[in-house]
Amino acid sequence: GAAFNIPGGTYFGLEDPLFLENQDIIAKFLVYAGEDKVGILRWSREMGLSKYFSPEGSFPSGISYDSQTKELHFEQVNYGYFSEGLMTLAQDFKTLRRSFFDRRYLFTSSPQPVGVEGVLVVRDQLSDASQALSLVSRKGSISPVLESATRDTKNFYSYIFPHLAQQSGVLAVKVRHGQAGEIAESRGDEILLLDLRNPQPKPERLLADRDLDPSSEFAGFDNTGALDQDGNLAWIVRLRDGRRALVLKSLHREARVLIKENDGEIARFSNFHIAMNQKGDIVFRAVDKQGLEGVWRTNREGQLKALLRENDRVKTDQGPAFVGVSGEFGGVIYMSPQINSKGDILVGAYLRTDEASPRNIGVGYFVVEPIQ
Repeated sequence: GAAFNIPGGTYFGLEDPLFLENQDIIAKFLVYAGEDKVGILRWSREMGLSKYFSPEGSFPSGISYDSQTKELHFEQVNYGYFSEGLMTLAQDFKTLRRSFFDRRYLFTSSPQPVGVEGVLVVRDQLSDASQALSLVSRKGSISPVLESATRDTKNFYSYIFPHLAQQSGVLAVKVRHGQAGEIAESRGDEILLLDLRNPQPKPERLLADRDLDPSSEFAGFDNTGALDQDGNLAWIVRLRDGRRALVLKSLHREARVLIKENDGEIARFSNFHIAMNQKGDIVFRAVDKQGLEGVWRTNREGQLKALLRENDRVKTDQGPAFVGVSGEFGGVIYMSPQINSKGDILVGAYLRTDEASPRNIGVGYFVVEPIQ
């Protein structure tokens, strides 16, 4: 495929990249060509390399892509960690507009499009530390669809975790039951599905843990899941025996365990996001029985395939390299893998040379295409 020689001294941000249907890649950077500039890069076979630089003293957070309008959405945050508003960046990477700003709100997850032009779903936090999932219109109005309890209310949820949303209008979110301040792990958790195409969306339960439902086979849930356009959910759960597992759940159908830790090739799941496409292909990071970290793919039947592992030899735009790092480091895979509806998979990895004294040479992104 095409290679885009990013200038030396460029460092990606610790935020998952976006991977589009045409294999375009969108990623946040913290330093560009050795200069203290923060912004967003887009690699495209059609348009080459595009760059957006944030104003001095601020950075983009929670980047999402609208496949209908071809726009990017994100929150602009200053270095005092105060929100400067939700921003929309046009496809030309030049036209920027502020889509919402209110000093009362701090947005704590990516503003995601939900299929209605200009409408975004956000997770916001108010000064009393309560959270809500809210819809933000193109005209700048904001309306909650799910709220946590406050000292003045008796809502069911003491905490709302970051959500998953699709442009079909479906949304999934993990919530903790309790009143304001009751956020201990012993409180009951569930994962809800909302259909935002309904004028008054009603939360429906997909999964519940045993603290909420004593008959549940799940002891708890990680904060790691994926959602497709039809509302099918994949999630990393904790089983009663302490192992973690990848499960698949659809509304009104029983949850199916696809993969368990220490039951086959996977020793443990890594604490990073997973991704799923409309075909039911799921990609995730995990460590195998030999202690090697890698990226894996499975499907609705639980069939497993390793895509990229530590010590694999790869081709790059600067010659051959090996997946891995020299010296003490926390992992060899970079951020979370992504997958599009065609089955193309984006994988990031730290790279090293294979010399007698190996040296680290940076981060590479690779596209793995399905075998036809």
